[in-house]
Amino acid sequence: MKFQAIAFGALALMCGSVNAQELIFAYNDDGPHRAHILNLQTGAEIVVPTADGAVWNAAFSPDGKRVIYTLQTDTDAQVFVANRDGSEATQLTFEQQYAFHPSFSPDGAKIVYSRLSEQQLVLMNADGSNAQVIAESEAYDSFPVFFKDSQRLLFHSRRIESEFGDPGLFVVDTNTGSITHTGHFGTYAYPSPDGQSVVYSGKRDRDADRDIFIGKIGAPGTANPLTEGGGYDGHPAFTPDGKQIVFVSRMAQDPGFSRDEESDTAGTNEVFIMNTDGSGVRQLTNGGAVAWHPLVRD
Repeated sequence: MKFQAIAFGALALMCGSVNAQELIFAYNDDGPHRAHILNLQTGAEIVVPTADGAVWNAAFSPDGKRVIYTLQTDTDAQVFVANRDGSEATQLTFEQQYAFHPSFSPDGAKIVYSRLSEQQLVLMNADGSNAQVIAESEAYDSFPVFFKDSQRLLFHSRRIESEFGDPGLFVVDTNTGSITHTGHFGTYAYPSPDGQSVVYSGKRDRDADRDIFIGKIGAPGTANPLTEGGGYDGHPAFTPDGKQIVFVSRMAQDPGFSRDEESDTAGTNEVFIMNTDGSGVRQLTNGGAVAWHPLVRD
């Protein structure tokens, strides 16, 4: 795959080519992962200050004024919400071990996250109250994300698996509790703004690197690969207008770096953006470190 590398501070060159205003992502260029916010029109970048620990997942509030994130320490990982400058940080979860993948509902009323210690999805009010398990099962459920209607959630689960070992992608209605399989298998899935399609990280075969796929919800066999080889591709998300997709990829990594040494904190995993047909791939970050979980807002 061809891409255009663009360094931090030079993103003004991309005005009009990115259908979003800001990008938030976790990055470990200074040691532990931190939440970075990058203006995609000017190239201005800020790092959200947090308490000691590593930020693994970060997302904007619907109005963009606050951020929600997981902060992992030596003993646990909890969900916090704070202003964009890191002020007024409030801990929302008090799990025995790990709370990951938090995000707001589009209407701002709810928050959902993964309770990794018990492999559950938890839905709560935006202030952290009334937490309850949803879509409960004995299978591993993870990475929930809201549809635009603030009612349905997309998540991956090992209730069923593909022949390559990927979990199934499911939709749960938080009002009725009904659960349906999308017809697709993969990880880190994200719904399109119109709720008709899903983008995710999947495999072509058991030993293949992960690529980005897009498919129609409820239509098995419609998945189309958008990337091809070149290392790990994951964590895709649509831009708000549904015309582009951000994702992380190892394709900017030095060919001399040993694949055996790649990890969540080692190697190069940069943020890229492309059109929904896989064309127009551009590199958005160029820090030479590991990026995770990019999301964009208007």
